[in-house]
Amino acid sequence: MRSIILLLALTTVAAGKAQNQEVFQNANELVKETQRVISIEAGQVIDTAYFRTLYLPTAHFSVVGKEDGEYTQATMGLDEFLETLTDDYYSLGYHEESTGEIVDEYNGMA
Repeated sequence: MRSIILLLALTTVAAGKAQNQEVFQNANELVKETQRVISIEAGQVIDTAYFRTLYLPTAHFSVVGKEDGEYTQATMGLDEFLETLTDDYYSLGYHEESTGEIVDEYNGMA
């Protein structure tokens, strides 16, 4: 029982401290951290547990890509997006970077 309380206390302290980090205060920093986390060398694995801490469970992601010469777009929730990050495609190494950015903010949401 004692270890459960200690674990709960540590988790609460860690979660409170994490929310004070700049990555959670600035949309551009969150984008940079996201790109850093999903950019991996061949043979590495994306830390999906850490990635999950960056976003609310209700977050949605739009993925744009090119497949067989055609552009594709898909929108998915956090769990589905994290599942795509475990695909063998990423085990070959992956690098994500911005080609440009537009951030619109409204009432504290970006």
